Amino acid sequence: NRRRGNEEDDLIDMVKIAALATSLRELGSCNLRCLDFRVVLEENIRQPPISFLCSWFPPPQFLQRCHLYKAFHRVPHWIQQVETLTSLCLKVVELKGDDMRVLSRLPCLAYLDLQVFMVPGMEIIIDSVSFSALKELKLTYGSSTSSLSIEPGAMPKLRIMHLIVFGQAEQDTKSLYGIQHLHSLEDVIITSDYNNVLVSFREALDRHPRIGSIQVCIGASSDL
Repeated sequence: NRRRGNEEDDLIDMVKIAALATSLRELGSCNLRCLDFRVVLEENIRQPPISFLCSWFPPPQFLQRCHLYKAFHRVPHWIQQVETLTSLCLKVVELKGDDMRVLSRLPCLAYLDLQVFMVPGMEIIIDSVSFSALKELKLTYGSSTSSLSIEPGAMPKLRIMHLIVFGQAEQDTKSLYGIQHLHSLEDVIITSDYNNVLVSFREALDRHPRIGSIQVCIGASSDL
């Protein structure tokens, strides 16, 4: 734990974090297959300096499961070099530039849990060659700043999609494009605490040619 104002504790934690970074790099260059990294924050406790996770070099070449339960400013670019990844959990403050492309080109990625707090470009675009192996997507993002567009050919194997939409209630009926292109879709969960968001997503789902055979669950977070 790193308590505010305690320089001795800060120094001790910096030494521990440096040792952890060294150990992970050594494991990553050997046979590291699974990494679950969680930072538990309590009142009056500062987040430890774990910036090495933003610029891991050399990246772990055999990593298959990477669940990082801390908020990064942007998608760490070393992730795009880990072509063995099959399962990824990630939180980012901003999704911009080629961040989505970094994730979408991972050739073996089957499960993605992505939480996004801000999208400066106002739109999340999943292009036509994205996520060729993805089977399950959990995407959390803000309704007041973002819409989601899925291009034809994207996520051809996607079976399960869970969209969690937070933020203000301002949302138009064009907030979800292209879900009809997901031909392998079997289960959809839409979570939002605003009725107009749920209505607009329901209308988008109704345009799917296989809507009658898709399991759909739409509701507020307290109901699901």
